[in-house]
Amino acid sequence: MVKLYDEDMTGYIEVEVKDFYCNDYPNHFARTGKQTYVRWLGEQIYTVPQMVFGSMPNDGGGLLLSPAERDELIAKNPTAA
Repeated sequence: MVKLYDEDMTGYIEVEVKDFYCNDYPNHFARTGKQTYVRWLGEQIYTVPQMVFGSMPNDGGGLLLSPAERDELIAKNPTAA
């Protein structure tokens, strides 16, 4: 279920997410008619902290494991050695 907000963010409709089409092309926004426009707001609509790094690796590209974690990894996946 996704929420589609109107342009001034005063109301929305909830739409079940599956088999959506827009202008005869599949998309994941809506299927309420032939023409569907999704406008970029340039700002977040939820009051959550802004994501700064996300899932970006920030450790110089290395994988840091304790000796016990290393042993467990190799025991489960011998090719990881």
